[in-house]
Amino acid sequence: TRIAKAGAKTIKGGVSVSKSSILKQEVEEEAKQQRKGAAFEGFKSLREHQADVQKVSEQVALRQEGQLITTRRRRGDSHCPRSESYKEQTLQVDISSLDGILAVDQVGGGWQALVEPRVTMEMLVRAVLPLGLIPEVVPEFRRI
Repeated sequence: TRIAKAGAKTIKGGVSVSKSSILKQEVEEEAKQQRKGAAFEGFKSLREHQADVQKVSEQVALRQEGQLITTRRRRGDSHCPRSESYKEQTLQVDISSLDGILAVDQVGGGWQALVEPRVTMEMLVRAVLPLGLIPEVVPEFRRI
């Protein structure tokens, strides 16, 4: 996911963020210190990420020839009105552990976030807010 500084347009395939006008000077100073390489609370290590990906890979390896694969996640995570009965004959792969933010780095003139597929907008905001960044557009469903 790509994120950017104030005034940036939405970047294809990512989330555009801008400096919040309400941030005070001390918050901006704190964000500068964090940019210097301090670890962010709540970030998942690469080792943890690799272990979670390995668990997903092991589940996919159980697939029988011709069997469809669907993802299984926690109840209430979908805003789709469709019944889940279509998943009954599929291999349901649990991806609920893939909800970590791996990194937020300044790249060129903008910002880039490396996230797992289950990271919500709410989680991304919490990670980039200490940097003085916030999405320009926030969907009404914070768990998207």
